[in-house]
Amino acid sequence: MDLITTQQIVDNVIPGKSIDQALLQNDIVLAEERYIETALGTDLYVKLRAGTLDADHQELLDTYVIPALARFVVYEAMPQMHVNITSAGLVINNTEFSDAASSKAVAVSRNNMLSKAEHFRGRMIQFILDEQKLDSSKFPDYDRREDTYSNKFGPVIYETDNEKRDHRHNHDHGHHGHRNNFC
Repeated sequence: MDLITTQQIVDNVIPGKSIDQALLQNDIVLAEERYIETALGTDLYVKLRAGTLDADHQELLDTYVIPALARFVVYEAMPQMHVNITSAGLVINNTEFSDAASSKAVAVSRNNMLSKAEHFRGRMIQFILDEQKLDSSKFPDYDRREDTYSNKFGPVIYETDNEKRDHRHNHDHGHHGHRNNFC
């Protein structure tokens, strides 16, 4: 059983709640394994997936795992929300009522989502450690790991062709000021 439903992801993360939930479903197991199992260890992860939980494990799942996992799933799904693979090749998703976000905006949004997800994952781990300080018999299946995945390289920013041209123009004309490209 997955640790989270697509509806829980929408309820936790997506404003307006208008999204094709199939885009999220494809990344649930990947996000669970990449970000939650690596943080909790396989034994605790398997126990949470089994579904029959005591009160402590249910609190861990509902209050800490789901908020982190929801954001990790959206983080993983964002590229597919932006670009579709079709028989004609890669296409930017667009509707008649909206414009697709630039690659730079998607990168900034993804990094923002990753930062929030890592915050909630940190709270998840801290909850376990705090509970173990109060009662060392709690969460015996937790495997403390120091090597959990995170983006240690900061935000990824993609410049548009216009921004590259502006940068070259400013550099060629002696303008060395840097402008802030963050949203």
